[in-house]
Amino acid sequence: MYGSVEARSFLGIKSPATLTKYRNDGWIRSSYDKGYGYFYPLIDLENLKRELERRDKKIEIIMEVRSHGGSSDRNDSKDIPTERI
Repeated sequence: MYGSVEARSFLGIKSPATLTKYRNDGWIRSSYDKGYGYFYPLIDLENLKRELERRDKKIEIIMEVRSHGGSSDRNDSKDIPTERI
């Protein structure tokens, strides 16, 4: 993945992390190796991408689909599109 160090630096995050943008609730989850996560207010990934490109940095936005668990009724569970930088 390109740009992850630059993206973390731009966001002021020092620990290695995967940032996941949950579109439906407007938060970014930072997932660490041990499975713990911290939530950051939603940022505009397109603006972040433009800013990093302006600084000659590379960034790759990867689309993922994750199942939203925690519901006893399977019809209530939705796949949530996320972006990882």
